[in-house]
Amino acid sequence: MGGGPGELPEQYRLADPMAALPLAAPVLCAHSRADGNVPFRYSERYVQAATGAGGNAYLYETSGDHFTLIDPGSPDWQAVTSALPGLLDEGECEGQGECEGDGDGSGP
Repeated sequence: MGGGPGELPEQYRLADPMAALPLAAPVLCAHSRADGNVPFRYSERYVQAATGAGGNAYLYETSGDHFTLIDPGSPDWQAVTSALPGLLDEGECEGQGECEGDGDGSGP
């Protein structure tokens, strides 16, 4: 980013998804516990904060790793793309048995 938070506080604030809560749009956090790049608890905390702020956020636990979400041949990609119509049309996580959340982060 060209500097640390002390040097670029506005840029870091804009890059922080927690600083944008609550969002007007529903959010689906798709994450794997096997993700070696980003801890699963980050998505858990985000969904908890988003729903606590009055937003609709859902956590979908994937079975792959950090990169399966961007692999069109993976089941994780298919699960996320199949959730999009429900998020766009109704603001809900339709058709995802493993998708946690009814707007309060607790479950479908």
